[in-house]
Amino acid sequence: MSAWKYVMFQDKHGRHFPVIFPAEMVHQDTADAVQHAVRRGELGAGLRDWACPEPVSAGEIGLMQVEGVGGYSETLDLKSHPDDREIINTYTLVRGVDFEREARNRHRKD
Repeated sequence: MSAWKYVMFQDKHGRHFPVIFPAEMVHQDTADAVQHAVRRGELGAGLRDWACPEPVSAGEIGLMQVEGVGGYSETLDLKSHPDDREIINTYTLVRGVDFEREARNRHRKD
């Protein structure tokens, strides 16, 4: 089983963009969430001539290697963390579990 899945969308201008997510999630749920988010954002901005992006393909990703992370999300008020790169790149092997942190926490409890 692959660690990552994707849904490829096409926007109203004909541009394609992928949404990549963990394999434990479901393609249909992810597509619905993206479309809901676009609808909410465009209606909230007062736009009435919007068109939701449509899923045009979907599948699994065999290998994904992130070279680096950075930036800041204004809407979440969160910045990227240097550890994000390693978590993303090792997700295939450990499914997001930081074994070193888990071991440190176990030792603290002992």
